[in-house]
Amino acid sequence: MISRYLLQIFLLIIAAFLGQEKAFAWGDEGHQIVCSIAYKELTPSARQKVDGLIAQDRDFRAFPQACTWMDHPKKRRIEHYVNVPRNANQITATDLCPGAEKCIVTAILNDIRDLALTTRDEDQLSLIKSLGHWLGDIHQPLHVSFGDDHGAGLIKGSSPCSGDLHSVWDTCIIEQTLGDDAETAAIEVRSEITFADRSDWTHGDIDENAVLGWANASLAISLAPNTEYCVEVGHECRYTSDAVSYDGHNEKTVTTDQAYIERQAPLVKRQLQMAGVRLGYIINQIFSTTENVAALNAPNFSLERVLAARGTMPAAPPANIEALQPIAGTDISTNSSLQAKVDELMTRVRVLEIALAGGRVKQ
Repeated sequence: MISRYLLQIFLLIIAAFLGQEKAFAWGDEGHQIVCSIAYKELTPSARQKVDGLIAQDRDFRAFPQACTWMDHPKKRRIEHYVNVPRNANQITATDLCPGAEKCIVTAILNDIRDLALTTRDEDQLSLIKSLGHWLGDIHQPLHVSFGDDHGAGLIKGSSPCSGDLHSVWDTCIIEQTLGDDAETAAIEVRSEITFADRSDWTHGDIDENAVLGWANASLAISLAPNTEYCVEVGHECRYTSDAVSYDGHNEKTVTTDQAYIERQAPLVKRQLQMAGVRLGYIINQIFSTTENVAALNAPNFSLERVLAARGTMPAAPPANIEALQPIAGTDISTNSSLQAKVDELMTRVRVLEIALAGGRVKQ
């Protein structure tokens, strides 16, 4: 019979392991927000396809929840992030995964390609779940960071965000500013996305350069002095001013008080919005038709090339029936009065959506 002492030790080990697992992704709510935004961005045909795939899933009944699948338990572990050297300020096309064979950058490129090429429902289901997760991960800034401190997993936070700095960005900032209901948060966050935002975040091909751009934007946030993740000394961003990297003993502490949360909240919200819109755009492009896919060897990945190879390249991004459409011939971004009317209508839509979801509007 196991003694109470041994049982306590076992439970502590399990708790430590689970805590470490949590330190490598947005929390479940963050991933659900991203995929809920993406789902609301889908065209009717793409949504029908996603619904049909999720209906075959043994564990999930909705796409947003399915986007947490890669974390429970952790799958393809080294592909949830990308580590960079302390003296790097960007990732380049010549070294997509510095010091590693795989990373979040290659995971996204490979899974988009595979989703565009496969015709098997089982593979498509697995790939929309993994791709939904990856789009969330690459937009979490501390997933593009340094390996010696486990992406800020070895940096302490402070009240009200207990735990490490990585979990502060994963979970605490979201819960403190958006609440703990992912669907209500997604409706609120999506209501603030403009037509100009969608255009800026999805213009051009989804290729290696685009995904690198997403990763480097996250890295820039990680390295920013305002994040307090590292200390810039010369050409290095150090663990502390005196130590280049974490030495395995003395964890530093970042004050993650209410002021810190409020300072970072707009960045976190923007990253969630971008991830959701980009994910929705990718799924719309791939599921724009039900025609069979021709085989294609695409080592230098380009979504446009893959879609062109199967003869289904859309002339333009599919219209989103849930979004207000601009008046023909009118540039909303340069018409302040029209933009104000659109913003007012979007606010009303937000109130109605949240009310229908049984939530409350945050003031």
